[in-house]
Amino acid sequence: VVAEEVRNLAQRSAEAAQNTSELIESSQESSKRGAEVADEVSENLEEIQESVDNVNTLVVEISAASSEQQKGIEEMSSVMSELDENVQGNASASEESASSAEELSSQAQELTNIVDSLVDLAGVEDDSDHNDDLSESGSGHSNGDDEEFEYNKNHDGPKENGSPKNGQHPEFTNSSMNGF
Repeated sequence: VVAEEVRNLAQRSAEAAQNTSELIESSQESSKRGAEVADEVSENLEEIQESVDNVNTLVVEISAASSEQQKGIEEMSSVMSELDENVQGNASASEESASSAEELSSQAQELTNIVDSLVDLAGVEDDSDHNDDLSESGSGHSNGDDEEFEYNKNHDGPKENGSPKNGQHPEFTNSSMNGF
């Protein structure tokens, strides 16, 4: 009976030892797998860290590019303001030029009227052939047989034989011609 008990106990001890051995082997395999998983996790964490670093680098570059764009927009705004000022200046200058042109046109018309009056005073006929002759030849001589007139370069008016014809006409005194 005792021997049988010892055998049973030995057999149970052997089985327990074998179970313990299997458990130890299983634990070792689990530890190896755990170490491998830890290595993979470590590698994944390193990749994540690299990705975070790349994202940080991209954010810094985007920030720098945004700053440059901001400066470019400010410069463009400044240039557009200058262009607007130039356009307004050009518009003002155009208005002034148009006003000056109108004034010159008015003065030219007045001068034409004065010249017409002077021509009437001088007795020059107002036919187109005569006017063409005057403009082509550049002389101040009449085609008519009446009198010969000499143009005075001092602009004192027409002269008959070197002296003013009938004096100055009251319409053409110095005070009436101050605008010219």
